[in-house]
Amino acid sequence: GVSYIIGRHYIPKRLDVFLNLRESTPALFKLLKDFSTQHSDVDIRIHYLAIVNDNGEIVSKGGAGEVEEFRRCACIDENDPAGLLDYLACRSSDKPTSSWENCALKSRLDPAKIKACAGSEQGRQTLLQRIQINEELEIVKNPTFVVDNTEIFGMVQIPTLEEFERTVLGTGNGPKEKAKKNS
Repeated sequence: GVSYIIGRHYIPKRLDVFLNLRESTPALFKLLKDFSTQHSDVDIRIHYLAIVNDNGEIVSKGGAGEVEEFRRCACIDENDPAGLLDYLACRSSDKPTSSWENCALKSRLDPAKIKACAGSEQGRQTLLQRIQINEELEIVKNPTFVVDNTEIFGMVQIPTLEEFERTVLGTGNGPKEKAKKNS
């Protein structure tokens, strides 16, 4: 079901997606890619399940390797956002053996540019921007979605595109549509 976040400013046509990479599947990224293709007016923002610890280090349940991957993803999102979902789908398809460089090339991204950004202070700051709301809302479950900055839901199984659209856009018989009918 969908829950509401009290006291947050309503931002229409915004979808915040919170995820880690260990538990994310290619099906999730295909769903997001299909949704973004059909609904280009929706601002999809990817956030990563990481926090800043007491020593000022960015940490995640997946360890240092996952934080490195988060930095690469944040840099891709900052510099070449159109390739991010393809890159994430590739990386999630065969995590233990897939090379991030190969996935970058398959996604038509420049590995040298990604590496330079991810290893820099700019890469750290870019990632910090993408975990700030995660820390604020204390989201820990993968994947979690915040719709219009006011509604929050998670999922266990990846829905069809139509089911996802009903939940996010309020079309058909999803939670938003039911709320509209009851008001």
